[in-house]
Amino acid sequence: MKYEGIVYRPPSEARSLIVQVTIGCAHNTCTFCNMYKAKDFRVRSMDEIMEIRTEEAKKDDGKDPDAGSDGDKDGSDPGDKDPKV
Repeated sequence: MKYEGIVYRPPSEARSLIVQVTIGCAHNTCTFCNMYKAKDFRVRSMDEIMEIRTEEAKKDDGKDPDAGSDGDKDGSDPGDKDPKV
């Protein structure tokens, strides 16, 4: 799995497949958070996401699937109260 930048996750997800559905954070201006400052926000295409999942599914490494990672894994606008995913 190729990750862009540092991936933050709790230890309980150590055996999960982490797919960066988005890279970075769309808001990225919180004064208390510097987790994604080094990443420009972008959304991966569905083709790219499915390619990653297909390749990872071929591996027999015992990882459990996971929904995604990074600051905006649902790809929604930070002010939107009704996420699109």
